[in-house]
Amino acid sequence: MGNVVSHVMRHHRGSTLARREIEDVLNRLSVLAEVKARNHHSRVTSHPIDAEILPIEKVVRKVHLAHCGVSSGNVKAVQDAIEEHFGYYMVGDVVEGLSAVLTETIDHLMNTLSSKNSSEFTSYAITIGNTGSIGRIDIYMFYYKFASPHVARMLSNCLITSLVVSMVEPSKLRLDDVRALAKAPYSSPLPGESEREADERLERIENLLVQVTQTALGKALQRSASA
Repeated sequence: MGNVVSHVMRHHRGSTLARREIEDVLNRLSVLAEVKARNHHSRVTSHPIDAEILPIEKVVRKVHLAHCGVSSGNVKAVQDAIEEHFGYYMVGDVVEGLSAVLTETIDHLMNTLSSKNSSEFTSYAITIGNTGSIGRIDIYMFYYKFASPHVARMLSNCLITSLVVSMVEPSKLRLDDVRALAKAPYSSPLPGESEREADERLERIENLLVQVTQTALGKALQRSASA
């Protein structure tokens, strides 16, 4: 995805004055990342998007990252970051599907700057973990391009990312919603991948989600019948 802020600070080469200036900018970027992440986490826990169809039971992991030197189309870097921080909570097909759509999102952010030289994105996706548990990941991305040519030469394409992973109780889901929830985040192909391959991955994800949901709903009915 690019270099994390701490890496840029450690490896910057230049005059003492230039280094201090870059450190000052990067420190402000780190503070901004923390503020954006806190605000995002607060929104997720208090007013999550589409809570009526994908309700949050419990937040299990939250991560925020700040990168500089982000390049477009770098799906491997995105995939590596997802696997590093959330691999336990997501099967391989979900990691690949999220990597494809987030790579597209980063490209879109870099090409749709506002008058403030920034752009942002907020969304979520249903997930399924290696243990068969259903969850959701809430995503916030903020892209910034420095207007100062001097700073931009040293710090280009900065991206702040906040990710929150939560548990979902499958017995509270509706089967009609499950397939629809999978389509938007998992329909995109990876670079070099055919539409057919992407469709097959989507079908595998949908089938897993439906299977887990059906089992949970069946157990819930049994419990209510025996109560």
